[in-house]
Amino acid sequence: MIPKHGRNKIPIMDQWSFCRQASLSIIYLLYLNTSMKKEKTINLNGTYYSAGKLIGTSNRAFLYGDSVFESIRFDGNILLWNLHYARLLRAAAALGYTFYPWWTEDFFRYEILKTVKENRVESARIRLILFRDEEGISYQPKSDSCSYLIDVIPMDEPAYSLQEKGVVLGLYEDDYKHNSPFSGFKSGQSMLYVMASRKGRTQAWDEVLIQNTEGRICESNTGNVWVVKDGNIMTPPLEEGGICGVMRDHLMHLLPQHDMEVVEVPLEKKILADADEIWISNAVRGLRWVDKFDGKTFGSEKAIQIQHLLQTEIQHD
Repeated sequence: MIPKHGRNKIPIMDQWSFCRQASLSIIYLLYLNTSMKKEKTINLNGTYYSAGKLIGTSNRAFLYGDSVFESIRFDGNILLWNLHYARLLRAAAALGYTFYPWWTEDFFRYEILKTVKENRVESARIRLILFRDEEGISYQPKSDSCSYLIDVIPMDEPAYSLQEKGVVLGLYEDDYKHNSPFSGFKSGQSMLYVMASRKGRTQAWDEVLIQNTEGRICESNTGNVWVVKDGNIMTPPLEEGGICGVMRDHLMHLLPQHDMEVVEVPLEKKILADADEIWISNAVRGLRWVDKFDGKTFGSEKAIQIQHLLQTEIQHD
């Protein structure tokens, strides 16, 4: 005898059981998918750890910003590594860190390449951090021994790719950068850059110019500033307080080899207003050209030419 609900219908109780079973199956598959994903691996003094399970709340880098770091581009190779290592040595010396004799350029190159391989990436931003070991009981460190940490952040685009559109640039005026023995290095004491970047977010700026205590432009929130006027290339001298950028250092040597001389000039805001081109440089992204600043539109001819030079260098490295 055919039930009242018909041959092709599933009883209410059976429908509920089917849905419940299907839901449990989906949850199980999601669990398997999540558990099979490889968590990012961090290299701390040569030992690998899962990301997020490393630094305690008493760490001096966490409490006081007692750290220096390098942001390095990897694209099949560690780009501009010799310049990064040289700056890391200077930064460690300036902060009084104990830089062990075996921490050679080749040692860190090997550690970086191992960490990249462990994370299975082909193009990435590498962050190499040095921090003082002692726990943060007080500002005064009782020891200058330090540790290193290598973090790998995957990147989708090839190194020094040409940007599709220009940067919208703004000016941060709520604070100023003081020139000091530490102003040329990247450190954990980065509140000025954090607040400048936050201002950029609220104003829809891609990059934000930072001024020194004299009211002149010394850098941006992500790198060094360059200006082109009538074919002349200018950038602020390091004495103005800007970061001692690895890409800046590289371009200061590269450009004259291609008949492009660079002049170090303190950058008043008027110079930017009269410029033909404005660029921002750093070791991770190469050169980025500015499209708009303070109501004016800028060109990009030389910036694109130089970005091509950087790409050619990588291909022949």
